[in-house]
Amino acid sequence: MTATDTARRAGLFTLHQFTVLTGILLFPLVLATRRAGVRLGLDRLVARISRAYSEQRDRR
Repeated sequence: MTATDTARRAGLFTLHQFTVLTGILLFPLVLATRRAGVRLGLDRLVARISRAYSEQRDRR
């Protein structure tokens, strides 16, 4: 594993944790907007970042 791979993996992990935290903190807002018929799409963002992190982790 190169230094670039390690940095990319660490960056993706940090981004993943940040998006999960953001999703948790925005959960009440998400519920309110969903009742109003609006979707924010945070689930898709978290899924994409999680998938990218998993792919990077599995490259070992």
